[in-house]
Amino acid sequence: MTFGIRNIVGIHRLHTGKKNYLTPLLFKTYGQWSYWQQKAFDYLIWCHLAHALDFSAALLCWLWIFPITFPEANEWHNKWVSRVFLYNIALEFILYSFWHWMTHARMSPYPRGPLHERKFNPINPYEEKSQHHLLREITFTTFGWLQSTFVQCVFMWLWASGRLPYYNDFWSRPYFSIFILLSITFWREFHFYWIHRFMHPWWSVQNGLRQGDIGAFLYRHVHSLHHQSRNPGP
Repeated sequence: MTFGIRNIVGIHRLHTGKKNYLTPLLFKTYGQWSYWQQKAFDYLIWCHLAHALDFSAALLCWLWIFPITFPEANEWHNKWVSRVFLYNIALEFILYSFWHWMTHARMSPYPRGPLHERKFNPINPYEEKSQHHLLREITFTTFGWLQSTFVQCVFMWLWASGRLPYYNDFWSRPYFSIFILLSITFWREFHFYWIHRFMHPWWSVQNGLRQGDIGAFLYRHVHSLHHQSRNPGP
C-alpha cells in the first residue's frame, strides 16, 4: 500500500510553510525519548500503526464486500468474483492516483512546492515520455493487484466450499485472533525481505544456474524488471 495519513498531513504542512511538518500526529514527545524507548515503540506499536491504511482496506472489504460475495463463493462464477476484482482494482487506482497527484502530477501544486527539494531524487521520472515509465509501473502494479485478487478468490472459494476450515467470529478465539492479527506485520517484513533477497544474486550477478546461483538467474530474467523503476513513484 501507499503512505498513511501522517504523510498526507506532513506534505500539506510542508507545502503551506509550517515548520512542524514532521511532528507526529500522535506521541508528539517521541523525539525526546531515549534510543531504546523509541525502538521499543517502533517494533511494538508503531509498526502496526504504520499499516493502518492496509488494515482499513482489508476491514472495509470484510464489512462491505465479504458479506455480498462469500455466500456465493462455494461455486466459481463471474458475479462474486467480479465484485472482488472490482473492489481491489478500485482501491489501487483511487489510492495510487491520489498519491501520484500529490507527489508527481503536473496539475498538482504539491510536487512543485517545497516537497520537490525534500525528495531523495528530485528528478521527475515521468518527464521522459519515450521511456514509458508511468505506463510500465501502472501495468505491472495492476498485474500485482490482479494476482493477489486471484489468490484471495481462491481462498474464498476454498473456505466457502468447505475444502479448508475457517472461522468468522473473531472473538470466538480472542487470543489466537489477536496473535494472528499482530503477527501479520512481522511476517510481512520477514517474508518481504527474504523473498526479495532470494531474487538477488547470492554470490555474483555473473553467475547462473550452473553455478547454483538461483538468485542471479532470477534477477536477470525476472526481478530486473523491478529495478527499471530506479526512481519510482507511488
